[in-house]
Amino acid sequence: AIWYAKHGWQVFPLRPQTKEPFGGLGLYSAPADVNQVWQWWKRWPDANIGLHCGASGVLVLDADEYKDTYNGDGLLTRADENTVTSLTGSGGTHLLYAMPEYAHYGNAKGQLPKGVDVRGYGGYIVVPPSIHPNGNAYQWEAGYGPHEIPLLPLPPFLVELLDKAQAASGQAVKLPDITTEKPKLSDWRLSFSMQRT
Repeated sequence: AIWYAKHGWQVFPLRPQTKEPFGGLGLYSAPADVNQVWQWWKRWPDANIGLHCGASGVLVLDADEYKDTYNGDGLLTRADENTVTSLTGSGGTHLLYAMPEYAHYGNAKGQLPKGVDVRGYGGYIVVPPSIHPNGNAYQWEAGYGPHEIPLLPLPPFLVELLDKAQAASGQAVKLPDITTEKPKLSDWRLSFSMQRT
């Protein structure tokens, strides 16, 4: 956890058996502050490590290849896969890419195939050497750890999908007609204390 914080990644402690944050903490509590991280893991030495992706400058493509519904074969080129890669404790793969400086991508996946998700701002992943509730360890793929290679930029097709998803979620919302009639306060039942104020 301290190594991640030293490299500017915002991490926070997760309960080992549930992958939920300790003590009311969460991804928005995650600092890139080595001292705070040290204090947390001194208190919870067996905690797993959660990474707030977007705030750490990372966008993660989460491919759950072990699921029967997985439909992401052929989604990435071999060149697209040459980025930092974590093998999850459940048998999936996290491919980590550099979040573009101009972007604020969240977790909207647009038209990605079944079994493929993204994690950005407002999303987190569990990172090595955490332990999955099933007892398996998360680990960096050999030769593809953040200590071995740099994050690749997002593949162009993924940028296009995320831009479309972001635009769709930003469409104008139609609100119902708003009445401007003055309310009849005499119809409201107020408590005695409310009537006195």
